[in-house]
Amino acid sequence: IALLIASLIMMFFGASDFGLLVYSYIAVGIFSLFTMYDVYRIKRTIMEVAYEDESVLERVELIGALGLYLDFINIFINLLRVFGRR
Repeated sequence: IALLIASLIMMFFGASDFGLLVYSYIAVGIFSLFTMYDVYRIKRTIMEVAYEDESVLERVELIGALGLYLDFINIFINLLRVFGRR
């Protein structure tokens, strides 16, 4: 939520290079934490449904993979912002 508010403020009031750099560092940290949480959540859910139907397990794996994919995309985009400065 904080990243969303910060991006809206930067969109309407303009953003300095320093502001974008700080935003990107914070976003990398937050999405790294999201990645750790998602891995924990996937492992816990797989352990809970391991003995259930195979289709349930496949859905859990697919949704977990999609969540991790989105986390990695956001980390990559913000790392490009950090290292793309000249």
